[in-house]
Amino acid sequence: MIWFGVGLFIIGFIAVILSIFLLLRSQRHPPPTPRQIQQAQLPTVMRTRPTKRRPALESTLAHMTWSRRELQTDPHIGVVAAAVLLGQRGEQFPLYEGENTIGRHSSNMIQIVDSTVSRYHAVIEMFGDEVVFMDWQASQPSEINGELVTPGERHALKDGDRIRVGITSLRFVVNRRNPASESQLDWVTQTRS
Repeated sequence: MIWFGVGLFIIGFIAVILSIFLLLRSQRHPPPTPRQIQQAQLPTVMRTRPTKRRPALESTLAHMTWSRRELQTDPHIGVVAAAVLLGQRGEQFPLYEGENTIGRHSSNMIQIVDSTVSRYHAVIEMFGDEVVFMDWQASQPSEINGELVTPGERHALKDGDRIRVGITSLRFVVNRRNPASESQLDWVTQTRS
């Protein structure tokens, strides 16, 4: 009878140890979420994430180049661009009323992929006929027509001004073209010559 009691004690002890072990193990590895179960059921090809290619950090503008018609009207907004920034390699960045941010980060309206440009480098503010450029105290100061820009101060821009941000040069051009008239010469072509 004593052996029977000892046997029950050992079986109970093993059951307690086993339940503690299983409890601790389940806490380390929580049950899979519905999303994980769904992912596990997909073929391996669909589970892989697309790789993002990072552009080389050089003096290039990573924003898309606008065609002649798209330059005048942003298809997402439906507003005629008041001005444009022209890049070194023919890139065209439309500028609209309000703040037009410039920098290396993808959230800027004008993204410049250049290691000498800060993530949030500068802003061009357009309100009516007034257009001002302000450097946001970037580590590499900007220039307008070859003169250094004092960080935090607003500088008036006029048609044809050359802006240097990092080592990237841009040219500010006011849009004088009437978008309704297709017979006029392309104003971007006129500014390049």
